Amino acid sequence: MAYTRKTVILEILALLIAFFAWVFIFATSGMEDPLPLWIPAFLIILCLGGGHAVKSELPDSFSRRFWPLLSLPVLVLISGIVINYCSDNALSAEVMILFVIFFSGCVPFIVSFAIVGAALRKKLVDRKWGLQTCVLITALFALVVWQRRQGLDDTLATRCEGATIDYDVHLSVYQPWNRNNRLAKLDTPPFLRLSKNCPTIDGATSFFPIYAAVVNAVYEGDRAKLDGYIRCSRTAEAYNRLIRGDVDLIFVLQPSRQQLQDAAKAGVELRFTPIAREAFVFFVNGQNPVSNLSIGQIQDIYLKKITNWRQAGGDDRRILPFQRPENSGSQTAMVEEVMKGKKLPPPFQAEYSGTMGGTVRRVAMYRDYAGSIGYSFRFFTREMVKFRDARRKTGREVTDDRVKLLSIDGVEPSEKSIRDGSYPFTADVFAVTAGTKNPHVGELIEWLISPQGQELIEKVGYVGLRETPK
Repeated sequence: MAYTRKTVILEILALLIAFFAWVFIFATSGMEDPLPLWIPAFLIILCLGGGHAVKSELPDSFSRRFWPLLSLPVLVLISGIVINYCSDNALSAEVMILFVIFFSGCVPFIVSFAIVGAALRKKLVDRKWGLQTCVLITALFALVVWQRRQGLDDTLATRCEGATIDYDVHLSVYQPWNRNNRLAKLDTPPFLRLSKNCPTIDGATSFFPIYAAVVNAVYEGDRAKLDGYIRCSRTAEAYNRLIRGDVDLIFVLQPSRQQLQDAAKAGVELRFTPIAREAFVFFVNGQNPVSNLSIGQIQDIYLKKITNWRQAGGDDRRILPFQRPENSGSQTAMVEEVMKGKKLPPPFQAEYSGTMGGTVRRVAMYRDYAGSIGYSFRFFTREMVKFRDARRKTGREVTDDRVKLLSIDGVEPSEKSIRDGSYPFTADVFAVTAGTKNPHVGELIEWLISPQGQELIEKVGYVGLRETPK
């Protein structure tokens, strides 16, 4: 009974350590880089579990030895499964976080207890040296984690459709049904208003502020129901949904060769209407002294011919060139517009970023990614990616100089250089259809390229197809 009581008390203590560690993480750095703050708590919990195995008289029976350890997490797991089933798999993110916190305390405690306990029972170590063994195992684990971080082998970005993309890109502020949104608005009422049979829209994350502002301006009706007409599932999935006929209209860049083949295979003709222009940009950490690269230097960096910033006029530091997934808008732009037929070598795991926001966030982290370079789009990098103030006194999102956009061949990516074509990597933003029968799609596209539609696009922060009144 004493063993059971002691086990439950120590496990609850481990849970409390995990809980307060996560509270501290959320209060200081949010979820931008939780690993350094979590490691100390994790190591304490490991020592707690191993120390319990050393100091306790372990029952011979497996069930008596582990049931006090497993009863609490098993009960919580069963409860979670039942609740999730009853809620039709609709557990909120907040509830899921509670489960993560719970098991982040239980699992290392149980694992450490089991390893040290097994070592003692098999007489691999003497009880006298059991605590030292526990500390050694913990130290080895800490060393492995440190080595992995030194090797840049962590992946903290996650993929999530809906209001939030990554930890640092929040689309909720651009949602039309959010009354406190940041969407650009016209000074005069739009001459096109749609209230019935409105076109369904999807597209790239980078251009969500454009098509969200369009829906906000043109679509009429209950604001709460607008989410049925608009979605942001990213370039690759947006093309897939258009080809399948799931949406009427998407806002994206030019398709990849694979996407063109998919459309042809499905017997679908894609129709492209340019509505805006945007700069495809390269960026480095704000403390990198390099501010300009030539097109040839960029190609050589991604072909691994230039591997150190010293070769490009910078510090003696290894270059870490990030790449994006195949068929994403930015990867297609990189392959087609920048590399010009030169085949990109496959990225190492540390050089792969599943999301644009994840790329920007990593480049901004000087300690781990000081030598990194990434690519994205001007508006997305400058306006849509936000960093949390490290002090978090207000919890307010702020922009800063942690990421620096590079000039290419001496030309900075600005509205002027995009408009006059002097910036070399300028891409058209397209409204793309695939034979939709919705009668309002044509009207909406005509409105987008009209002076009023172009005015809205300029107000969002992109470059229109023609000069518009300021």
